[in-house]
Amino acid sequence: MNETLVRTWLDRCSIEIAEEKGGELWALCPDPDHSDHNPSWSITTETGQHYCFSCHFGGGLLTLVAVVLGESAAKGLRTDDKAPPVQPMNQRLDPSFQPIRRLPGERPTISQAELVLFEDPPQWALDERRLDRGAVDYFNIRWSAKEEAWVLPLRWDDGGLMCYQVKGQTRKFVRNRPRGTPMSHTLFGLLESTSMDSVVLLESPLDAALLHRLGYQAVALCGSRMSDPQRNLLQRYDQVVLALDNDKAGRAETERILRSMPGFECRAFDYGDSTATDVGEMEDEELDRRLSRTVG
Repeated sequence: MNETLVRTWLDRCSIEIAEEKGGELWALCPDPDHSDHNPSWSITTETGQHYCFSCHFGGGLLTLVAVVLGESAAKGLRTDDKAPPVQPMNQRLDPSFQPIRRLPGERPTISQAELVLFEDPPQWALDERRLDRGAVDYFNIRWSAKEEAWVLPLRWDDGGLMCYQVKGQTRKFVRNRPRGTPMSHTLFGLLESTSMDSVVLLESPLDAALLHRLGYQAVALCGSRMSDPQRNLLQRYDQVVLALDNDKAGRAETERILRSMPGFECRAFDYGDSTATDVGEMEDEELDRRLSRTVG
């Protein structure tokens, strides 16, 4: 086990680190059954062992991946990590708990009717994200009033609703529903990006809606690392502009993607001297100006 492996899989699980203390990373508990409001869960970068001091969810990196992304993703972790499998399933408050298991090749879908249970995003949330009603309607983005959170649908490439991601607006949290869905097999906005000419690749679905408002076609990883299935999906476009976050991890992933797609027209978005950590923090005029230099 090594720190790079641990951080890579935390990204794939969409776990946002709130604090680093020595060799421990702290975040909101990723257990889908625990509504954590303060970071009470930590994982050690050396061993991958993790534990929530609130609900007692814990174990090894393998069990974390199995619970959050599903058993098929956990098999990918075994491939990445040549060491013996990490600790078996932890002793939870509910000892009968088992992660969702999916048959090989199974493509789970959920009913479109589940999105009807949510509301239209309120104007104050649109204003905070600099979005308009047309952009959120275009991507069928919904709103959870109870959690004050965005509801972001993700679909299979055949149009079926794979899952949705719940992303907090007034407090930071991300949950994937249903848990265990292989989100790394799709891209947010994939079905809405009908032109095969050029597409902008982002980390955040909400930034994709922002770019749509500005007139650009965009898709999002819902994370900070591109998977092989996502790379295959991107090859349908004539040009891909990489506008990942303007931080160390985003720049490193941009370089990795550029190396992994030889012979393919793939360009990196130039943040220049901007201090913005992502495109969503840039003013519309500057963002449009820099994108127009790269796209096309």
